[in-house]
Amino acid sequence: GTELRIVIFGTRWSGKSSSGNTILGAPKFECGRVRTLQCEVRCGTVSERCLTIVDVPGWSHFPITETSEASKQQFKLSLTKCLPGPHACLLVIPRDMAFTKKQGQYVQEHLSLLGDRVWKHVVVLFTCWDYLENKTTIDDHIKSEGEALQKVLEKCNYRFQVFDNKRNTNPGQVDELLTKIEELVKMNAGEIYKADEKILQSIAEKRKLAAERASLRKIENDKQRERQRQLLRGIQFNSIFIILPQ
Repeated sequence: GTELRIVIFGTRWSGKSSSGNTILGAPKFECGRVRTLQCEVRCGTVSERCLTIVDVPGWSHFPITETSEASKQQFKLSLTKCLPGPHACLLVIPRDMAFTKKQGQYVQEHLSLLGDRVWKHVVVLFTCWDYLENKTTIDDHIKSEGEALQKVLEKCNYRFQVFDNKRNTNPGQVDELLTKIEELVKMNAGEIYKADEKILQSIAEKRKLAAERASLRKIENDKQRERQRQLLRGIQFNSIFIILPQ
């Protein structure tokens, strides 16, 4: 069968892990009250396709300037968790939360960490469709959300799938999504998304520097401890000396 490697990202609590479980047809990712803190990788076979899915920790609702360097590095390295690289990147957007101008900004900022080429592999996954009872169609929803969502959809050439992770009212949704991903792979002439070598090199250098700093700190701390030990030994020796009878 076909082999497909998929990375899922989006904001925290957007339904990434649930979507991974819906695609694999089994509860392989922990979800619900548990937040994804590091990249989780799960595999499975679905309709004769061998799938590898990477669930990436979600970003918070604030600008990239307030995101820690470690979180940015983890986000960039997520694409190396399914080497040689993913065929598709699912961008999860929950429908039960307004997609504001700020939300659009956070999406664009995070994806810019991966380089502009990533958009050729992005498919938007609209989750939390099941929470809303009204019968708004997806087209009406996209129109009503306004410019921020339009911009994101334009960047990924209007590739999207509506996903119901709760009631699974559309039994064909997983097959529809995987077919879309296969079409995307054909359109990209089988090209996978590889993390930019410069990005990886920069992360490797930063990590090496951090490790060197940590090593120097350890050496300094060890020296400090040794000095304290010697000082204590001196104090003990002197006090023994004083106790001795004259």
